[in-house]
Amino acid sequence: LAGIYLPPLQTLLGTQPLAITDLLIVTAVAGLGYAAIRLDRRLHTTKRPSPTP
Repeated sequence: LAGIYLPPLQTLLGTQPLAITDLLIVTAVAGLGYAAIRLDRRLHTTKRPSPTP
Protein backbone atom coordinates (compact mmCIF):
# COMPACT_ATOMS: atom_id res chain seq x y z
CA LEU A 1 0.00 0.00 0.00
CA ALA A 2 2.85 2.35 0.72
CA GLY A 3 4.17 1.95 -2.82
CA ILE A 4 0.78 2.92 -4.19
CA TYR A 5 -0.18 5.82 -1.91
CA LEU A 6 3.02 7.51 -0.68
CA PRO A 7 4.18 10.14 -3.22
CA PRO A 8 7.96 9.44 -2.93
CA LEU A 9 7.40 5.73 -3.53
CA GLN A 10 4.91 6.43 -6.33
CA THR A 11 7.61 8.37 -8.14
CA LEU A 12 10.26 5.74 -7.48
CA LEU A 13 8.08 2.78 -8.50
CA GLY A 14 6.00 4.51 -11.17
CA THR A 15 2.66 3.62 -9.57
CA GLN A 16 -0.67 5.41 -9.38
CA PRO A 17 -3.23 5.25 -6.56
CA LEU A 18 -6.14 2.83 -6.97
CA ALA A 19 -9.70 4.07 -7.12
CA ILE A 20 -11.75 3.14 -4.05
CA THR A 21 -13.82 0.65 -6.06
CA ASP A 22 -10.69 -1.13 -7.29
CA LEU A 23 -9.29 -1.21 -3.78
CA LEU A 24 -12.53 -2.73 -2.46
CA ILE A 25 -12.48 -5.38 -5.19
CA VAL A 26 -8.88 -6.34 -4.36
CA THR A 27 -9.72 -6.51 -0.65
CA ALA A 28 -12.79 -8.70 -1.29
CA VAL A 29 -10.86 -11.13 -3.50
CA ALA A 30 -8.06 -11.37 -0.93
CA GLY A 31 -10.64 -12.01 1.80
CA LEU A 32 -12.23 -14.78 -0.27
CA GLY A 33 -8.82 -16.40 -0.70
CA TYR A 34 -8.21 -16.28 3.03
CA ALA A 35 -11.67 -17.73 3.76
CA ALA A 36 -11.09 -20.54 1.26
CA ILE A 37 -7.82 -21.52 2.92
CA ARG A 38 -9.40 -21.48 6.39
CA LEU A 39 -12.33 -23.60 5.17
CA ASP A 40 -9.95 -26.05 3.51
CA ARG A 41 -8.01 -26.45 6.76
CA ARG A 42 -11.21 -27.17 8.68
CA LEU A 43 -12.45 -29.69 6.14
CA HIS A 44 -9.15 -31.51 5.58
CA THR A 45 -7.66 -31.94 8.99
CA THR A 46 -4.86 -34.42 9.32
CA LYS A 47 -3.94 -36.12 12.52
CA ARG A 48 -0.35 -35.54 13.44
CA PRO A 49 1.47 -38.50 14.94
CA SER A 50 2.15 -38.16 18.62
CA PRO A 51 5.82 -37.89 19.52
CA THR A 52 7.34 -41.07 20.87
CA PRO A 53 9.76 -40.86 23.78
